Amino acid sequence: MRIPPVARAACALLLLGGVGLAGYTMGAQQAPAEAPCTLKKNEVARVGSSIITAEDFIERLVDTERQVPPAHRRTTAVLDSLVADRLLVQEAERLEAKAKSRELQAEVESMQKVYREAFDQYNKQLVEEQRRRGAPEKTAAWPDFLKERLDLTEAEFNALLREQAERTLLKRLVVGYWERATVHADAFTILVRSRSDMEAVRERLAKGEDFGALARKYSIDTHAQQASGRVGVVYPADGRLHAKVDEAFWKLAEGECSGAIEVEYGQFYFVKRASSVLANEAAFADLREECLAGANVDEVRFDAWRSSVVASKRYACERRLPGLDCAANE
Repeated sequence: MRIPPVARAACALLLLGGVGLAGYTMGAQQAPAEAPCTLKKNEVARVGSSIITAEDFIERLVDTERQVPPAHRRTTAVLDSLVADRLLVQEAERLEAKAKSRELQAEVESMQKVYREAFDQYNKQLVEEQRRRGAPEKTAAWPDFLKERLDLTEAEFNALLREQAERTLLKRLVVGYWERATVHADAFTILVRSRSDMEAVRERLAKGEDFGALARKYSIDTHAQQASGRVGVVYPADGRLHAKVDEAFWKLAEGECSGAIEVEYGQFYFVKRASSVLANEAAFADLREECLAGANVDEVRFDAWRSSVVASKRYACERRLPGLDCAANE
């Protein structure tokens, strides 16, 4: 079972992100043929007799990323996505979750329809632009469009589409089963940045005042203020809560509030466990069709699943990222 690289999969999604005319050149010239590559696995470049290895490249990439804001860094995010893909494959094998041929074909056809609609929309815009300029009308051919926009042949695109369809179905099966087979509950939090606010919240909670009203008044978390403290549905160790808060949360009874939980930077959390749903103990085979019929898994749900599976220690996970965890020559 093969999962496509994230970067390649993301490229194919460009068709969905917009069908503007910018960047498309009809009849682009083919690049001259290059000499056969002599580089071996884990070698990314040769300069004279000097070889630049994949680890040299990763180390430079990580060092460069340190100069950009954390929110814009991609190296560890891409590595996390690779880890998540491997976890998905291993969980699918453990559960014996596999898309059937007819299911896979139906998903491929559904995706093809979306891409074709995007292509048709592109050609519509192209013709309108040609009419506006008084130029001869000429639509783009599908294979040329794929080559120009994605640098893929039609065969490569079809193979990629099939891989994406398989991954989509696996996520529905594996993540859907995890959501059903794992206890989950509604979480509410209040985050304060001073000890005086912590004491005020603690005293008012002890008097039975409404948690949501206190979140609106005291929480420094903007989302919590607007949502009366509601985080939403959480699963054990799914990353939605701070690790210390998560640990305390699952020890609470339904409807119970925690005491003050001190975290970094002198800040304090209070957490409340609201409605809970016990794990469905049915086997995967019994819930397969229900999972398959569910909505596609977005990145928020997938990240929560990944975080929870990693925390479960079911699979041993290690990381050695040159420039972050070590030097390339170590």
